[in-house]
Amino acid sequence: MEVRRQLAQVRPNVTTGVTGFTLTSSTPFIVDLINIVNVGTSECEVSIFHDVDGATFDETTALVWRHILRPSEILCYEEYISGFSSAENVGVQCSVADSANFTIYGTIPKERL
Repeated sequence: MEVRRQLAQVRPNVTTGVTGFTLTSSTPFIVDLINIVNVGTSECEVSIFHDVDGATFDETTALVWRHILRPSEILCYEEYISGFSSAENVGVQCSVADSANFTIYGTIPKERL
């Protein structure tokens, strides 16, 4: 039985795109939910990316682009992102450093209970 679990959590301390989740080996994975909460005191813009062959985090790989979150607001992004290569990256970005917490949930099919 596959286990859905938290795959990664990141709170970027920069305003550029950073890797939110990547594999350390070529193993299939599925990301199906990314929760983003604005833990800062001002509004910020958040973005989510999926690059299948690297770490380009811009408009060309954007899944969510500059979505505005007010303080304490949460965005639940449900999407079926599957991959199998350690070259693939799910990236995240926030316009205000240390203001958004991204929690990534999914499964790694080869993991079992």
